Amino acid sequence: MKGVREKYKELTIVGIGIQDSEARIRNYVLANAIPWPMGFDRGNVISEAYGITYGAGMVFINKDGVVVERFLTGITEREFNETLDKIL
Repeated sequence: MKGVREKYKELTIVGIGIQDSEARIRNYVLANAIPWPMGFDRGNVISEAYGITYGAGMVFINKDGVVVERFLTGITEREFNETLDKIL
């Protein structure tokens, strides 16, 4: 994701930690030098709103705030690139 962020300057990435404690997520962010904002989904409000039940889910939202695509259990590189092409 770091490389994608560098390649697509107009892309905003926001991570939301689910299924782990805030401390574990904070430690992961620090240990991996995650450069984008990370939040924690207290009470699973965000994950339930977007239908994400597994930590590898991704939601792509365009500049108008419209959900363009959701990947609930992971994503291939091809799917990722095709979806980026739709929103950028």
